[in-house]
Amino acid sequence: MKKKLWIPLFAVFCLAVFCLGFLLADLTAPRTFDELWCRCDLDTPAKPGENIYLCCGPTWDEPEGYPELDKIYRSVMRLFQSQSYRRSLFSFFPRDGGIYLTVRMGCEAYSLAYWSCGVLWIPTENYQWTAYKPSSPEALGTQMDYIAQEYCNIP
Repeated sequence: MKKKLWIPLFAVFCLAVFCLGFLLADLTAPRTFDELWCRCDLDTPAKPGENIYLCCGPTWDEPEGYPELDKIYRSVMRLFQSQSYRRSLFSFFPRDGGIYLTVRMGCEAYSLAYWSCGVLWIPTENYQWTAYKPSSPEALGTQMDYIAQEYCNIP
């Protein structure tokens, strides 16, 4: 009886390892910012140290738009789109003191991202904050610090 039982158990084990490999490959596959980000309004994932508000196009308050803020929005989006992202499997909660970015498009405001400790928290299509490691965290961190210093006080 024991001799016949090891064959199905070995087959189940091989199938489980195969499925686990596909799951890990999908979780750690590099993705672009456009594939990840979902336009949704979520509360900040942690207490931010800096809040940056970006505008894109005309708004209810200003039908002509804010050209300076529109330029900042485009530069931030280019920065995020220049990286590829892998899901961070070991970041469970964002830390306080990060940089929280909100974008205003038309009459609605959306959460764009939360940068904290080398991890970019992005609101995804399941309406929750998910941690992603950028392909170059040092470069993105330097640019995020520059953006926070330059544009944090713009209304």
